[in-house]
Amino acid sequence: MGRENFINPVQLRFGTSGLRGLVESMTDMECYINTRGFIDYLIAIGDIKTEEVIYLAGDLRFSTERIMIAVAKGIEDSGSKAENSGRISSPALAYYAMQKGKASIMITGSHIPEDRNGIKYNKREGEVLKSDEPGILTHVAKIRKEEYAKTEEETIFNEKGMLKKPISLGPVNSEPRKFYIDRYLQVFSKDSLKGMKIVFYQHSAVGRDIAVEILEGLGAQVIPAGRSDAFIPVDTEAIREEDLKLVKNWADQYHPFAVLSTDGDSDRPWLSDENGKFLRGDMLGVLAAKYLGADFAAVPVSSNDAVDIELKEKLKLTKTRIGSPHVIKAMLDAFDNGFKKVVGWEVNGGFLTQTDFQINEETLKALPTRDAILPLICALLLAIKEKKTLSELIDALPERFTQADRIKFPIPMQEFRKMSEKVIERISPEAKNIDQAYFDDRITIIYKEGEEKVLSKEEPLAEDLQIKKKQLEEIYFNSPGFKPLFGMIFTDGVRIIFKNNDVIHFRPSGNAPEFRCYSNANTQERADEIVTMGITEIIPKMEKGLIDVSLAWPDNAAKNYLKNPSFIDIKPQIADYNWGGKGKNAFIPDFLGITDWNKFAAEAWYGSHPKLPSLIEPLLLPLNEFIGCNDEIARAILGERIFRIFAYRQTLPVMFKILDAQKPLSIQAHPWKGLAAILNILDSENYPDANLKIEAQFAIDKGGLTMLNGFKPFEELKSDVPGFEQRYNELSKRTGGKKGILLGDYEYLFDLDKFLEVYLRTRKLTVSREIREELINQYAEEFNVFMQDKRNKWTFKEAFVLVDFAQALSKPEEERDEIIDKYLNMIYLNEGQGILNPADHPHSDISGKFIEVMSSGDDTIRAGKTTKLVDITALLASLSFKYGKPDVLKAQPTEDAHIESLISIPGLFNLQSIRLNKEEKVEGEVKDGFCMLIVMKGSIKAQAQNGAVTTRTRGEATIVPAILKSYSITSLEPETEVMRVFV
Repeated sequence: MGRENFINPVQLRFGTSGLRGLVESMTDMECYINTRGFIDYLIAIGDIKTEEVIYLAGDLRFSTERIMIAVAKGIEDSGSKAENSGRISSPALAYYAMQKGKASIMITGSHIPEDRNGIKYNKREGEVLKSDEPGILTHVAKIRKEEYAKTEEETIFNEKGMLKKPISLGPVNSEPRKFYIDRYLQVFSKDSLKGMKIVFYQHSAVGRDIAVEILEGLGAQVIPAGRSDAFIPVDTEAIREEDLKLVKNWADQYHPFAVLSTDGDSDRPWLSDENGKFLRGDMLGVLAAKYLGADFAAVPVSSNDAVDIELKEKLKLTKTRIGSPHVIKAMLDAFDNGFKKVVGWEVNGGFLTQTDFQINEETLKALPTRDAILPLICALLLAIKEKKTLSELIDALPERFTQADRIKFPIPMQEFRKMSEKVIERISPEAKNIDQAYFDDRITIIYKEGEEKVLSKEEPLAEDLQIKKKQLEEIYFNSPGFKPLFGMIFTDGVRIIFKNNDVIHFRPSGNAPEFRCYSNANTQERADEIVTMGITEIIPKMEKGLIDVSLAWPDNAAKNYLKNPSFIDIKPQIADYNWGGKGKNAFIPDFLGITDWNKFAAEAWYGSHPKLPSLIEPLLLPLNEFIGCNDEIARAILGERIFRIFAYRQTLPVMFKILDAQKPLSIQAHPWKGLAAILNILDSENYPDANLKIEAQFAIDKGGLTMLNGFKPFEELKSDVPGFEQRYNELSKRTGGKKGILLGDYEYLFDLDKFLEVYLRTRKLTVSREIREELINQYAEEFNVFMQDKRNKWTFKEAFVLVDFAQALSKPEEERDEIIDKYLNMIYLNEGQGILNPADHPHSDISGKFIEVMSSGDDTIRAGKTTKLVDITALLASLSFKYGKPDVLKAQPTEDAHIESLISIPGLFNLQSIRLNKEEKVEGEVKDGFCMLIVMKGSIKAQAQNGAVTTRTRGEATIVPAILKSYSITSLEPETEVMRVFV
């Protein structure tokens, strides 16, 4: 039986630099097959001979050692010998192997998240080029066919594609590490950085100790900082906000000359000046090229225009497709054409040298693969040479500003490739051999082969290009600020140049399911704005009809979500209680944009309560089921702190409702925490929650909200409740004003054992002796202390209200419903006003449209006015019987003029109203918690720092989970109002 019959392999593919894939897809078998194919290819082209040594190293990811073992087995089974170079940087491994004339293999995912990894193959003279890939894949296919044909007994892999007997990597050869360090220490003098204080951000970079040793060897005073055992995906093209904050803090704390770092495999540099300000890699490359005196440079098409401006008079500059193999190919061509000092670099800062350089009468050997250390040293030395601080050196560069970001697609890589190809196809010319097109009185095109041609506007090709130009301007670039389109470059993705010198560049990643967006502009604000529009508006337009950007989750939604966190767009469910609106008078369906609702519509629930959970769009997955998938998902949404506090992890800690009361609701109260737990055990059908419920209500339209709330002041009770004053005087006289005598018939409320006896008898419920004993053992102390504390605080008048209200509740239904509302205050709230209902507070909504925010519990104890259960015993145990007019809540200003605080209850919930005009924006942080945004008016786009984006309109909501950390909200309409609920 062939191996394809008992595994389902995912074949690895080449990205911009090597093979990349999800760790779960990088089985031992897949890594083994690709490695054997690579070695067979090298042997076939004469790059290596059989039985040669191949050097192997890896980064610090958790999956790297396993993959190294699989690759080592592939090397051995190809007839070669694997030599373990340990955990060293990609340039260190490549440099040593090249100098020894040997091939090498680096296991690294570079800057991408830890759930992915990669294999970077190097020939003896340097990186595998794009021209090598077809030949490698041919040999890989041959090995794959052979391996799949093996029986279960013959193969060295189990049914999951893992080695049955992993081999040892053997001892680590430390010579490559020393060789790389000596590359710098033997060329640059040992005091070249003398007296320079440098902070080095180590995080989980594999070359973190090597870098410190080199810098110290050149005389610098190095302060290692931020070392991490957990992998941190530092990407020098998409800087994380938390990394920028760390670097700024170190700059403020240590006052260094510079803060330096690298990415995961230490081939991409990070340079920040003495103030902690980050310098993009393409501009760092400019500084390195200037110091080295290069006469040729190859850079990707996505590089900052300032590279051209600064270097156009100093050297020959060529633009390439993105990826080091393309840069290397351009450098090789330059060397063949007679250039003597050939360099190249990428936007990420990885710096390559195709030729040797003479420095201090020593030879710096060529290293035609990305290196992080050389450009950092060159920038520092150039600052010393020009007697400038780094900020002064950087400020002298041309002022063209850039930004870059990416939008992630939570779909498999294979599916993303198909989608992204279609997206690029939509905005590219039909003629596939065109590299560039420029529009003026005539149209100039440059073919991929380098030929330049000028077209009249009447020629068919020119007409096709003009139609494409018009479509782009009218469909995608009709936002304010974009001027007429001037040029398009199709070298890698699509780079669009406008007549005001704005530049936007779209390119799908070859390594991860994400679209990257780059910009160039005359100000940083405009560069930022262009990328924001690209990520939030233009790319979503491009992909419309191909895939839903926001939440295109397959069946394994939770698993995919953790790999690509995003906003969670939710659709509320409607409670069809008969006191709500119906037909033409139904407010909630209109608010939600529903045209075919023919039932009552009383409440719209935004939350995860299992009784009526919101549905995740577009798959309509119940929110509570999603949160309850596993603890990892719950933590991602709630944050660690809330996850620990709220043990009931399948529900959010807060719920938001919109209500339309067209008939009076029941008078009700909510149980305090301990009582809620007891009632849940005794009668889970009527009390499905074991959690506290505190709620706040706010009127949301001009009709206001009419409600009963809290007990009236005592003097009003005397005048409004029939017979109240007479009964009070009689009982005062009979008891001598003693509270204990007055409460004699209700002493069961203050002792759990007696309460359970009365409660079970009056409700005609039965529980086992074991359950009753367990309740007493677990809750007696809390119940007795809490209730006795309430009893001790009551005045005689307050105790009398309990007695009198209890007697009213005990009357026949018709008499009860006629009198009980007379005990409560009649309150009218104007639009925007609100009221807080603590757990012990009786209340009833009479009429109005309003919002309600509450802690997640939903237990309600009713006192009548509806046909639902009236539970007098539980109600009396809940109420505090404080009387008086409740406080009316009003919106309070915050530091941000767009935001008003409606209510804040520490530890439970916060509710804010955000009002924005078109294109106004507010920032937000979820920190260690979660947030929900409900659009009351207008529409918004929300964007997270990781590139996730969504748009929501009136009635729609989205959850900002803790894992997203920070986000922004931008209004898309002239007037927008958003309710923000957060914990």
